[in-house]
Amino acid sequence: MYATDTGGYSEQAYRELYLHQYHGVIVEATCGNTPLPDMAGHMNLEHAERFLQELRDHGCITGQSQLWLTHLSPHWTPPHDKLAPQMEQKGIGVAYDGQVIEIQG
Repeated sequence: MYATDTGGYSEQAYRELYLHQYHGVIVEATCGNTPLPDMAGHMNLEHAERFLQELRDHGCITGQSQLWLTHLSPHWTPPHDKLAPQMEQKGIGVAYDGQVIEIQG
């Protein structure tokens, strides 16, 4: 799943997403640590983590699924070398410009 510029999903969209299992999820966290209302047009780190947890809770992703954050604004997001280790502890990678990810399923 490639989920960028989403800002969240409606209940109807979640119902559709729950019908699938994902080997990889690439989700945006454009607004980093900036507080945002739900459905704001972009996600922040909190929204992205909640989105991934929602997919976990419904069996859409497993411990084998690759999870990545992308579309990270340098204005609101910690630098890659600070954010990547924090997210790695949660099983989430932090993408960088030019990165190539191979997702196997």
